[in-house]
Amino acid sequence: MSLLRTAGLNSYPVLINVGTKMDPEVADPFFDHAIVSVELSKGKYILMDPTDEHTRNLLPTYDCDQSFLVCRPRGRDSH
Repeated sequence: MSLLRTAGLNSYPVLINVGTKMDPEVADPFFDHAIVSVELSKGKYILMDPTDEHTRNLLPTYDCDQSFLVCRPRGRDSH
């Protein structure tokens, strides 16, 4: 995230749950992995997993189509 911010990109930590997708209507504090997001435009993010050493993709397949939470300093609606 430091390198992305130095490059002028808004980056934030992301909590992600690898496995079963979460129900968006039910609060669930259980996440099992942390990755990174870059905000492309207001509310639009690209996710990347810098912890995976064995993929050339920004986001490995096991992270795709999973429940996640972008951790912004002032919450979801602040910009």
